[in-house]
Amino acid sequence: MIAVVSGFLSLALAPRVAPAAEQSRQSGGPRHAISTTEAPAEVVTRALVGATAAGAGACTERLRASLVQGEDLLVGQERALCQQERARVTRRMMRLERREFGVVEQREDSPGGVTMVLSVAERCRRWPLRGGGREVLKIVDTQELGCRLRRLEAPLPVDVTTVDGQRYPALLSVPANFGHVAIDFVAIDRALRERGLAHGLDAVSRLELGVAAWAGEVDLERARQVLTEAHLRWVRVGRGVPALFVARHPDHPAAAEVRALANEADLHRQERDFQAVLDGRITPLKFLERHPASSYELEVRARVELGDAAVGRGARLIPGPSSQLRVAAPGSESPDGETPAPGDPADAETLAAPASPSEDARAKVSASPVRGGAPR
Repeated sequence: MIAVVSGFLSLALAPRVAPAAEQSRQSGGPRHAISTTEAPAEVVTRALVGATAAGAGACTERLRASLVQGEDLLVGQERALCQQERARVTRRMMRLERREFGVVEQREDSPGGVTMVLSVAERCRRWPLRGGGREVLKIVDTQELGCRLRRLEAPLPVDVTTVDGQRYPALLSVPANFGHVAIDFVAIDRALRERGLAHGLDAVSRLELGVAAWAGEVDLERARQVLTEAHLRWVRVGRGVPALFVARHPDHPAAAEVRALANEADLHRQERDFQAVLDGRITPLKFLERHPASSYELEVRARVELGDAAVGRGARLIPGPSSQLRVAAPGSESPDGETPAPGDPADAETLAAPASPSEDARAKVSASPVRGGAPR
């Protein structure tokens, strides 16, 4: 499971996001909101006008697409040919649209959540772009742009999208400690239930981290598929709980196979507990409580009734042939011909604990269910 940094698991209901200027006046925080590298189309158009040289039509269109998408789309010889044009346009962009950019230094995904180290690129001389094929801005993307990097200290807002398509902007916020942020699925699930989502993370398909998902996303549909297949592998090698898999994933293609494993595991538990009853390690009533539907039920109930009758005479209950039970009078011999002395361990193994009146009544009035345990 995930190793989370102490103190990062508390989740707070994030306030409504106010405009950047209003935030600055109210909190004295940063002048510009932390955001992604995507730029508004009208600002890109203004930056391109007068900043591109004559005959640079191909570069202009590629730069326009790169700035609007926030991703470096220039490759190969195109990058070399448009290098000067790109420098002029991205510098003009920063004069027109002052912004601070969220940077993801590290990210680690695990079955229990996500841990990240986040920074903020500020005072950049030129507009940064994500590397081709990446969803977030990395430190390497800000090199040679004159950016100043600082670790994130403000809470990271989390947008929630449910499986039915409803979106809840900034429903949660996760604290950051010198850039370290932990998205713990257990804490997120609890926080969502407290905020009215009755099914917690089961009702969520995606988490967007940061304004406009500048810190990336968590695809919970994909995460659930990975966890389901991992659970199936654990069950097949004897490490997982088959009955839990069947209850959690009843429509999985392997559900019938796992259901058979669950029945087999339940029968093994019944056999083990029945032997424990015969050895005196658990009481018959405890067995009936654990296994209300069992092929050993009649024999265990008989042990309860015989025990009630025999305890007053100091008799012992001894397992006989074919799992039959008989009452041995005090001082009588065991099946191997030996008479255990009082306090002897062999004698202690065959003694049945007396049942209280309430337990005895409960055992006798309970109906006899169908034999052959079912997975729970």
